[in-house]
Amino acid sequence: MLGTLPRRGAAVTLALLAPALSIVGWLLWQGLGWNPYLVPAEVFRGAVWQPLTWLWLSTGAFRVLLSAFLIWVLGSQLESLWGRPRFWRFCVLVPLVAGLLSVLLSWLWPALQPRLFEGGSVLTTVLWVALGLEIGRGRLSFFGLPLTGHTFAALGALFIALEAVFSSPAAIVPAFWGLLLCYAWVRWKSPRKLLERYGSWRLKSKLNLRRKQLKVLSGEKRNTPEDSDRYLH
Repeated sequence: MLGTLPRRGAAVTLALLAPALSIVGWLLWQGLGWNPYLVPAEVFRGAVWQPLTWLWLSTGAFRVLLSAFLIWVLGSQLESLWGRPRFWRFCVLVPLVAGLLSVLLSWLWPALQPRLFEGGSVLTTVLWVALGLEIGRGRLSFFGLPLTGHTFAALGALFIALEAVFSSPAAIVPAFWGLLLCYAWVRWKSPRKLLERYGSWRLKSKLNLRRKQLKVLSGEKRNTPEDSDRYLH
């Protein structure tokens, strides 16, 4: 899986940027009291910047370094499959939308509101699962073990499930949204493709409904003008 990792590219840039932002964010929070992490209760009180500033942040030395390493390894693979523009869109939009959905859900689930969420763990999870889904039935090496892409993606989802068991279901809400968005992204390639699929489905539904409302009449039974759209002549 590791192979020869690139020293340039979007994934390398993000792998360097994420820990730098994590350090700056931590210092701002501890020194000035300005919280860049996602806390739904604070968003409702006016901290509207948090769904954006939380994107790639982690806390703790181990999580910061692990996040940077996984972004480098997994992100480089995805960037080679997707290209740089799509990779950047994925890394920004998926955590951003997952954070916004988590904030909205906290209206219905008050236990979410005081929790502090880190975007770094969500990003590495969706990168992991996205890479597995993209490889699909193909194979990759995971610490010397040959795995299919689907199995690799399932391992990423399993980590989230175990976190819910040993911590709390509320703790994995942003990651859960991230997994759903990740699947949709890989399945439909981009938000634009998803909207196109939705538009095509709506058009097909309207045509099917219209077809059920039409009747076929022979020439002898025709009793309406030829330009009528009530019947098929």
